[in-house]
Amino acid sequence: LCLGAWFLHFYWIALGGGIVALAAALTCGVLAAIVKAPTFCAFLTPALFILVAEAIHRRARLGPLLFRGALMTGGGLIAAAAWTAYADRIKTLNPLAHDLQSAIASKWIIGDLSLRFAPSFWATIGTTTKDTVLGWIGLIVLALFALTAPGGTRRVIGLLVLCYLVPPLVFSNVYLVHDYYFFTNGIFLLVALALALSRGLDLPRLPRWAGGGLLVLTLGAGFITYSRGYYRLIPANETRVP
Repeated sequence: LCLGAWFLHFYWIALGGGIVALAAALTCGVLAAIVKAPTFCAFLTPALFILVAEAIHRRARLGPLLFRGALMTGGGLIAAAAWTAYADRIKTLNPLAHDLQSAIASKWIIGDLSLRFAPSFWATIGTTTKDTVLGWIGLIVLALFALTAPGGTRRVIGLLVLCYLVPPLVFSNVYLVHDYYFFTNGIFLLVALALALSRGLDLPRLPRWAGGGLLVLTLGAGFITYSRGYYRLIPANETRVP
């Protein structure tokens, strides 16, 4: 997650030029991809949006821009493919590791196409979002302030929400089964909430005391959600797992 975030940071800088930023983005991308490919792939959606925005802004330099973007993202994908092939060769030495071969595991990770249209799938995504990312208060505040934000801000918030939804749409089964995958795409929803709050608290018709109270309410509701859920697992960590 950390390497993926740094990849995106240097990626954005490198699109504007600079060999140091390009090398840093390529290094972070390669390392993120070989540690956990689905986590790295979650950062490819915002990377694509950034590339499109920069392409619109720098029309005269479209060719070099596309080359740099393809180099930085392609480096991570190639490294992930090479590392996976190497790992598969090692797994063949263990007769118990047959089901862990990438050709078999990837089918389970991605899941059937029909899964994405199942109401139970989206119910689980919604419950996990509520319990692990924002909570009801955060989701309501995000929706309300996003609707009252200027058009440009609404578009950015919409793209951030899309960045949150794309990983579960691609790696559907693991997002259905493992809630810790939301640690990655959840940061995009948190940024969307932060942006919506920032714009909403600047509204002239919202008193300063009301804005401050709403911020405290949002943070407090998130803490209460955590304290009622994951915090209760911590004291049992020493004994609940053999």
